[in-house]
Formats: sequence, C-alpha cells, structure tokens
Amino acid sequence: MSNPEQIKQMLSPIMVAQHYLGQGKTVSGRLWYKSPFRKERTASFLVDDKGFHDFGDSWHGDVIDFVGRYFHTDFINTMKILSRDFGLPADEPITKEVEQYLKRRREEEQQMRINLDKWFNETFGKICDELRFIEKAIPYLKQETLKIAYDRHASLSILWELFFYADSEEEKLELWKNRENIEKCLG
Repeated sequence: MSNPEQIKQMLSPIMVAQHYLGQGKTVSGRLWYKSPFRKERTASFLVDDKGFHDFGDSWHGDVIDFVGRYFHTDFINTMKILSRDFGLPADEPITKEVEQYLKRRREEEQQMRINLDKWFNETFGKICDELRFIEKAIPYLKQETLKIAYDRHASLSILWELFFYADSEEEKLELWKNRENIEKCLG
C-alpha cells in the first residue's frame, strides 16, 4: 500500500475535491461546495491547499480523512480507493515517475484554471466595452444602422448576462466551450 504521507503530498485537496465533487465555486483560489455530508442551502464546505473544512459541523481533515468520510470506509479501503481513482500503485511504494506525473497534473490543472479565468475576464471586458460603445453611439444613429446597433446590443446583452451570472468554474467552462460562437458575436 502507498505511504499515506506520500499520498497527502502528491494529491492536493483541491484535486481530490474536484475529482469527487466537481468544480465547485472558486473564490480567491479556494473551492466552496454545499456539504456532501448533509443537505444545506448555502455552501459551507471549503477546500483549499491546507485541506477540507466543513464549517457546518466544524470538521477538518486531509485527503485521506475526506475520502474515508465520503465513502464511509476505513483507512485500508480509503487507501485502496485513492490508489484506484488516481492511478497510484496499491501494493508498492510510489515511484518518482508517479510523483512527477501527479505534480505535472496538479500544475496543468492550476494552469488551466488560470487560463480559463484570464479568458473569461478578458472576454467579459470586451463585452462590456462593446456594450458601452453601442449605448453611446445609439443616439446618433439613423434607420438601418440603428436597427443593426439595437440587434447587436440585444445579442451582447444576453452574453453580458451569461458572463455576469456565471459564478462557478463549471459555468465558466461551459462558456469557454462555446468561445468560438462568443468570439464571432464579438468580432
């Protein structure tokens, strides 16, 4: 079985949370979820680089504690679950290659989040700039040009709402998947 300390060093709490719980809502590099351990209206389950924090019942733990609690299982089965789900060798020490792979994977996921946020913020800025430009120009336009401006304003207003109300990484990712259509609308 893999060494628990090695697993805790290689598997970040954020990586484990996203694997089992999805993207969550990112605020200042931390993920917030509605607790997977009870029903609640407001997210009170925080995941950051330090671990898991359930403010609803004052529980705190690391990746091994979380997976054990999430699957209602003991330590041995928790280690087997983590080994299976993250491709870790179950009956031998973790190799340097696996450590490097997991480190690369964490870095790639972090870079993807950074790139997604950058694209999202830049695109939202372009939408806002374009809407301001059209709103300033409308009083000076006539006939067919005015109709085109109103149609463009309507399309951009819809995009603005989609971006403004996208409050989770999953919603931002869905917008990113449609970036070609969004960029056509802006171009």
